[in-house]
This record gives sequence, C-alpha cells and structure tokens, in this order.
Amino acid sequence: MKFLADENFPIPSVTVLHDAGHDVQHIGEIAGGSADEDVVSFANESGRTILTFDSDLGTLAIARNQPAHGGIIYFRLFSYKLDTPARMLLDYLAANPEVDLSERITVFDPPRVRQRKFE
Repeated sequence: MKFLADENFPIPSVTVLHDAGHDVQHIGEIAGGSADEDVVSFANESGRTILTFDSDLGTLAIARNQPAHGGIIYFRLFSYKLDTPARMLLDYLAANPEVDLSERITVFDPPRVRQRKFE
C-alpha cells in the first residue's frame, strides 16, 4: 500500500511499514511545515492514504468537504512505543485483507478500529 505519514507520525513506525513492503513517504521529509490542506492535496495527487495523529485532518475531510481520496488513518493513542502505530496497522491489515481505506477515515482507538465514509 501507499501511505503518506503526517509530521506527527513517528519515524520508527514509517520504518516498520517500509520494512514490511509498503511505500511510505513522510511529509516532514518532503514538505515539512505543510498546512493540513496541502498534506491532503499531496496525498490525493500521489494516491496515498494519510497516517496521522491529527484529528483536524478528519475534520477537514468531513466537515469542510476536502476528502483524502486514499483515506485517512487517524491514531488516537495516548501512551505508546514509537513503532506501535505501524504494528497496529499491520495487524489490522493482516486480519482484514479486503478492507477498503479509500474515501473514509479509519480510527484506531484501542481496543477498537472504526471507519466512517466521507460524505
């Protein structure tokens, strides 16, 4: 899969996803300090799913109708190791190989994962 990690997404998790065979770019390495709108635009242009800890991206997609076509994965974690988000995502993808991440926000809010389609 192709992912775009937001600046708040830990580099060790980017490395874990990359090592698992996913195509991951970190916005901090491409265009650090980008506004949320620009992160969504870059993700749309490059066909990537956004990985973030920023709830504002979900608000932007849903309330302001600027969806990320590849989807947004929002991690709502408060105490974690830096590789935990990637490991959670890999476990989820392995358990749900047919999951569709596009045009929706997927929220990792342990112990559950929920999705909401952009409308």
